[in-house]
Amino acid sequence: MEGLSFLVSIIVPVYNVENYVERCLLSLLNQTYKNLEILIVNDCSTDSSLEICKSIAERDTRVQIFSNKVNIGLSSTRNVGLERISGEYVIFVDSDDFLDKNFIEIMLAEAISSSSDLISCGFQYYRGETIQPIHSCNFRHLCNEDAFLKMLNDQSNYCAVWAKIYKKSVIGSLRFPEGNRFGEDMAFTPYVIINAHKIMHTDTPMYYYSQEGVSLVRSGFNPNRLNMIDQIKNWRNLCQKKYPNLINGIRVYLIFTMLSICTLTLDDINQTYYNKVKSELKNEAVFYLTNKSVSIKEKVKLLLVLLFPRKTNKYLRKIFGLKN
Repeated sequence: MEGLSFLVSIIVPVYNVENYVERCLLSLLNQTYKNLEILIVNDCSTDSSLEICKSIAERDTRVQIFSNKVNIGLSSTRNVGLERISGEYVIFVDSDDFLDKNFIEIMLAEAISSSSDLISCGFQYYRGETIQPIHSCNFRHLCNEDAFLKMLNDQSNYCAVWAKIYKKSVIGSLRFPEGNRFGEDMAFTPYVIINAHKIMHTDTPMYYYSQEGVSLVRSGFNPNRLNMIDQIKNWRNLCQKKYPNLINGIRVYLIFTMLSICTLTLDDINQTYYNKVKSELKNEAVFYLTNKSVSIKEKVKLLLVLLFPRKTNKYLRKIFGLKN
């Protein structure tokens, strides 16, 4: 990438990913764009993850390692990285995922040429197959409202902070909510979208999302999962005046999320939490059941959760292919 010398900061939270972290870091070091700083933040790993990171850092001065004194979770760990970035552009990578070797070169070139604050790409689930590198792709402009709408499409994972490159200035003082162990990205991405002057996107997958292991962001039920509900309610408040056309879409997404929490966790969710969610679902039932954008599958799921919650839990999982 001749003529470009912008420093790109890559934040990599690490926690017990000894089988995957080397692959992740090598995918960063082997990028065709070389002006990088890789900020590894170890969140008190109990396996050999830190030793692997140190071994790699000894071979490449672009790698810096920071270690939390106590386990603080993904949000706070990412914030540690954000406080230490020196680059004009920022990337978040989960430590069991990896990038196409041309990811930064392609994404940064688009950011510069289009004067964009946020560039995003598609992602691909990785299960061990052979990967063919991407050499070029077509980007399209997303207005802020369309980007927010894309975030409401749960299949796109557009709310995730990965598979994106951010201009440092669009992040500014924004940070992830401290102590929040679920829905971290939901308290970050929407605010970047609102603040961005220009957003570009390509569906071409250049981020590989591993389904082989469990990292800081992939785990079972925790009461903090209900933070996701609060975050979506914050979206509604955020868009009330600026993007009123999105309110019904946010409302549908909120109900979808509450249903997901119920159907995934009926066996072990605390009764108090369940009653809280169920009460809100009852209030939204008519809206959801009469909404043309909601699939029959989701409408049936709502009825089952409301009418036969625990008794039908195993059937819900069987019918909809749900797992804890």
